[in-house]
Amino acid sequence: MNNSFYNEFAACFAACTLTSLVESFNSQVGNRGFNSMRAAHDKALIDELVRRGVDVSAVFDGTTLSFAHHVELDNNSLVIRKIGKSYVCHLFCQCFFVTLRCISSYSI
Repeated sequence: MNNSFYNEFAACFAACTLTSLVESFNSQVGNRGFNSMRAAHDKALIDELVRRGVDVSAVFDGTTLSFAHHVELDNNSLVIRKIGKSYVCHLFCQCFFVTLRCISSYSI
C-alpha cells in the first residue's frame, strides 16, 4: 500500500462527518476493482471509523474487510442495512427516473 495515498485519504476522512464516512463506505459496495489506491482508501476509512469509536465488526474482523452490503450507523456501530419494501421501491423509482431522463435527453 502506498503511504502517500493513505495519508491523503486519512486527512480527508479526518475532516468528514460520520455520515460522510458511511456514505463513502456505501459507495464502495459492489466495487470489485482493487489496486494500491483502493487499499489505502479502505484502510484509511476503517482506521478513521475505529478512531472515532465506531464498532466496525459487521464489516471488518481485523483482517478481512467486506463491501458486500450497504451499512448504516446505529448506536455508534456499523450495521448491515436491511432492505425493506420501501427501500426497494425507492431504488426502483430512482432508477426509473434516471432512465426517463436518459431517454428524454436522447434525440433521434
